[in-house]
Amino acid sequence: MRPFQYYCNRIVQEFDLPPWLFGYRYLPIVHPEDYTKRVHSKDETKSTFKIVEPETVIKNALPCNIDNANKLCLKRFENYPFAFSDVPLLEVGPTWIATIYDCYILRYRDEWKNDFYAIVSSDKRSIAYPGVVYRPEHAQSLRRSKECRNFEKGTWLFGMWYRNYFLWLLTYVSRLMLAMETGCSDEILFPGESALSSYNIRTIERLKIPMKNIMPYDEVVWHVDRLTLVHDEPFRGNRLREFRDIVSCNSPRPPWRKVFVSREKAQYRRLVNQDEVWPIFKRMGWQKVCMEDLSFDDQIKLMSETRAFSSLNGAGFGNIIFMPKGAHVFELCNEEIMSASFYAMACAMDHHYWLGKSFLVGKDYRYAFDDVIVDIHAVESILNLIEYQLTK
Repeated sequence: MRPFQYYCNRIVQEFDLPPWLFGYRYLPIVHPEDYTKRVHSKDETKSTFKIVEPETVIKNALPCNIDNANKLCLKRFENYPFAFSDVPLLEVGPTWIATIYDCYILRYRDEWKNDFYAIVSSDKRSIAYPGVVYRPEHAQSLRRSKECRNFEKGTWLFGMWYRNYFLWLLTYVSRLMLAMETGCSDEILFPGESALSSYNIRTIERLKIPMKNIMPYDEVVWHVDRLTLVHDEPFRGNRLREFRDIVSCNSPRPPWRKVFVSREKAQYRRLVNQDEVWPIFKRMGWQKVCMEDLSFDDQIKLMSETRAFSSLNGAGFGNIIFMPKGAHVFELCNEEIMSASFYAMACAMDHHYWLGKSFLVGKDYRYAFDDVIVDIHAVESILNLIEYQLTK
């Protein structure tokens, strides 16, 4: 069932009702491309929208242990954008850059101190941007817009979940790279430092992007005379591969490590029979690592030296972007979730992907957090195949 807010937004949008009628709690939503067409239709020259790369279909390899695409799962789980069966011929949308004039960036912080952002034009329309959505709670910030700080120009690329490690590496790093490519990274507007994780900040530092415009804790609205929005489709992989080239530690020695990432220190989604599985990895020369023990820079260095990687699915799987081209990635994928994001990411980074499965122990209402077990013989069989490929 759709939330009440959805229907209120639809009413405001379809009947073009003035937002003040509802106390600015609901605004019409418009995509930057449509907004540009709208202002141009009024003979206003401001606002631009440019396609950097058009939508396309990317051909990806099947998992190394799957011989037919018909054997891949057809189901899209919950809000995941695609199924395993979609990845071999993956449809990706356009990469674009837009400029919106005379607009506001609003922030709403909930009781758990999560920040939610919105972009609102001068005529009180919510500018659609992935990960950014106008909420009724933003109305209070909008009503304070006359007393806010003003920026002559700025670039925005943040949305929800930028503090999620995997989504940061997948989505936001590619936007940072696009901002650098298009010459607008020096004017990026950043959330407050307290809202940024250490790996957010360290990534920005390693890319040598200046952090001169930071939204302080007590500021909930900014006005920007000329706001640039950048959006990249990360599964193209081109900008993530460029990021890998920039930050990875270049060693004269070819990658030699085989790394099994353990979740034994995690609070959820642990491998129940790890004590039975790990000896198999160990016998084949793998090393066990808990990523919690490593700094962001140490994780980059470790993965730069890694030629084979295995783990349960989770945010730490994003580290595969630091592995050199042609590495082997073995995912122990939760059969109840079957998120194809890590498969698509491995393909984008030119890795060899191997699909394993894990099975839930119990049935929690938040099944994505349940512990799992794996079939020891199935794991050993795939490890033998990986070992054969590594010794060829």
